[in-house]
Amino acid sequence: MRKLVASLAIGAVAIAGSFLVGAGADASTCVHGSWPSDVQGRPSTLQSGAATGLYVWQTSNGWELAVTHDASSKMIFTGSVRTDGQLYGAERRTERRDHVLFSEDANGVHYRFTNYGHIDGLVFRTRCANRLVFNGKIDGVALTVNQIFIGADGHHPGGVPFVISRG
Repeated sequence: MRKLVASLAIGAVAIAGSFLVGAGADASTCVHGSWPSDVQGRPSTLQSGAATGLYVWQTSNGWELAVTHDASSKMIFTGSVRTDGQLYGAERRTERRDHVLFSEDANGVHYRFTNYGHIDGLVFRTRCANRLVFNGKIDGVALTVNQIFIGADGHHPGGVPFVISRG
């Protein structure tokens, strides 16, 4: 997997750079709580060809989102991450010949991964965010909770879309 850094422009395909989404926030209004401990760490089951789905976790480098499926056939993963704060510093991590479209939308990012069973994903940071809302589809069909793996233990959310809030 090669690492590419993506730049976001309204309605444009991102090729290289970094991005900042949303209006500037006053540091005095920022949230200072912690993200839940159960979102920490890469899901232990994530590898090329793992169970079909969306994998989400947080590290000291920010948030990571990845997709894969258990075959070499083509699957299209689409979705979004929205916040009440800002998302910035996105990097895309894609497999060879993958086409990923990023678009800027208020306080979020939309993704589209053409996946052949390897790992595609993105890394981003948050600023002044109380919560993140994740949503996604596979080949146009909404993800089920069993297709979403959060944190090192890969637990499933209560529904789709799902929200991760600071404690």
